[in-house]
Amino acid sequence: MGSNKIITITRQYGSGGHDIGKAVADRLGISFYDKELISLVAKESGIAPEVFENADERATNSLLYSLSVGLYNYGNGFSSTMDDLPVNDKLYILQHKIIKEKAESEKFVVVGRCADYILRKYDNVVKVFIYAELESRSNPENYDLCINTTRLSVEQAADLILNYLEIIG
Repeated sequence: MGSNKIITITRQYGSGGHDIGKAVADRLGISFYDKELISLVAKESGIAPEVFENADERATNSLLYSLSVGLYNYGNGFSSTMDDLPVNDKLYILQHKIIKEKAESEKFVVVGRCADYILRKYDNVVKVFIYAELESRSNPENYDLCINTTRLSVEQAADLILNYLEIIG
């Protein structure tokens, strides 16, 4: 039932997206990633997890520069610029790398972390947007499924995602 898919969940604050993502992963018996990626980034980079814990998952002002210069160079083996990057940018670049590596070898549910963008070219990805208000600040056309959790429990929202996965095969 849809366990051959990677599921990315983007959510509005307070919508229950984290809990819903965890419930979907548990029910499918696949890995779940959210803040757990910070530990993986810390382990891979050798930097203490505490350094990354306060880094926000939103882009910083320098992210566009970092992506155009730092990620390009990092992806080509020229990682010396990583030392000069702000912590948020280092976190994003390393999470980006780990998410792509994991997408090559396992199926999982990931909440946030720009995973819908990072995995945008993968055919086996279902992108879900979870919101709690009638009006969403994101464009619903960017997602395969949008769920308003205002009147739903975590389990009911997880049911919707699992039913969707079953429908699309």
